[in-house]
Amino acid sequence: MRSGNPSNDVGLLKGAEMKVLLITPPGNPDVIGGDDVFIYEPLGLEYLAGAVRDQHDVRIQDFRMDRETQLEDLLEEYKPDVVGLTADSPDVPTVYDFSQRIKAKNDKTHVVVGGHHAKFRPFDFYRPDTIDSVVIGEGVFSFRELIQHIEKDKPLDDIAGIAYPGGDGQVLTASRPQPRLDDYPGPARDLVQAHRSEYHDKLMKPIASVRSTVGCPYRCNFCSLWPFTDGRYLTREIEKVVEEIAALNEPNIFFTDDEALIDRKRMTLLVEKIEEAGLNDRNYFMYIRSDSIMRNQDLVERWADAGLALALVGFESFMEGDLSDYNKSNTVKNNWGAIRLLQRLGVKIAAQIVIRPDYTHEDFARVKQFVEEAELATPTFTILTPLPGTPLFDKLDRENILTSRNWGHYDLMHAVVPTKLPIEEFYEEFFKLPHEKYLQSLFAAEQEKPEAEKIAQARKFFSVIRAHRKKRKELEQQGRTVDLLFPEENQPMGPEAVNSQVEEA
Repeated sequence: MRSGNPSNDVGLLKGAEMKVLLITPPGNPDVIGGDDVFIYEPLGLEYLAGAVRDQHDVRIQDFRMDRETQLEDLLEEYKPDVVGLTADSPDVPTVYDFSQRIKAKNDKTHVVVGGHHAKFRPFDFYRPDTIDSVVIGEGVFSFRELIQHIEKDKPLDDIAGIAYPGGDGQVLTASRPQPRLDDYPGPARDLVQAHRSEYHDKLMKPIASVRSTVGCPYRCNFCSLWPFTDGRYLTREIEKVVEEIAALNEPNIFFTDDEALIDRKRMTLLVEKIEEAGLNDRNYFMYIRSDSIMRNQDLVERWADAGLALALVGFESFMEGDLSDYNKSNTVKNNWGAIRLLQRLGVKIAAQIVIRPDYTHEDFARVKQFVEEAELATPTFTILTPLPGTPLFDKLDRENILTSRNWGHYDLMHAVVPTKLPIEEFYEEFFKLPHEKYLQSLFAAEQEKPEAEKIAQARKFFSVIRAHRKKRKELEQQGRTVDLLFPEENQPMGPEAVNSQVEEA
């Protein structure tokens, strides 16, 4: 049992070089698709490694790629003093498991957890026996200070932006202001050199990730990206971004920006510098809103000439009511216009379409019709999921409507709120949608699994169905319906509001 004292118990010589192991967990088996569809390099861990490798020995272990190495063998061979685990919501059960196994191997090892889920629900990692600290939000500088404190055996209470077990429960330190991205050390990409040729998106391989900006000024109520930076829009210097691209060997570059075309001036300068540097021989992939495309048609055309090959566009829906409910601040007209423009320019469209749990048979038929008329080659359908940190999650959590707290089900492919259709009919309609061929092959592969695996998967599926039936019955007894899904306190963000925040940033 770890003591309530927030000082470190690793027992190192003060000032000694430490061994720091950073882990990306393997995919949660409850997740549908997941690592089979895309695996990007662990850019967040690369930044953490870059921040501490000048003083310590650092290793990154990507268990998504290396499925042969066993955790215990790695711990025995490397003998880390600190282990960092990153977690999106579906990774939480794996983090629990890994942290227990790490402590079983050596209870003096300091275990720290970070990532998206830790930002919004640090209390989910209040496990004093197995987790020593939690880094909250953009964690590069918090992590660097944490390592310094562990090295010197100092209390953790003066590190902003972390949580740790205290005598009376979890202690949350003062929040840390959002950082200047240009102050970050460069990512330690060489630590995953063995896997660089294998990182991929479903349409691009190999692919490298570059972070030009973080955050988004829009306020879609189902999205957890803008809350991660507390609504701020953070940018890097264009010259540093171009230098980073020039140093990469991969032919495909994924801009991890939450929305690429927020700032027209900035993206115009970036494409100019890319052209000047002769980097228009790469294939670029970015997230873009359809209204951003329509406001910047000439700029999109220039990017297409400079190598924009793939655009992930969150159309979400082709029904105005849905877009309004999602607080999308966008229109169906923009969706259609963006599709036709990208198709004319030869830019592949990774079309994101959200399926609401309260869809009827008629709604599913409309979705199929829209996809057919739009001639979308690679549509991706996801089930509307109230992710932690979003206004949608907060509302449904308060109203006790969620059907599951198994975080492995928060993968955008499981319904975690009651469906209007009987749950079996909802899933039947969902899997009949024209999913792109890659996902269809995954669904077909499920049928080729050994009988024991299929039975185990069926049991998990039936548990989801039972949870839905129970919640529907509970709501019916209370005289409630599944129609009231969306927060009323929407915050519309039009182009003017977006532009003002860009100028402020």
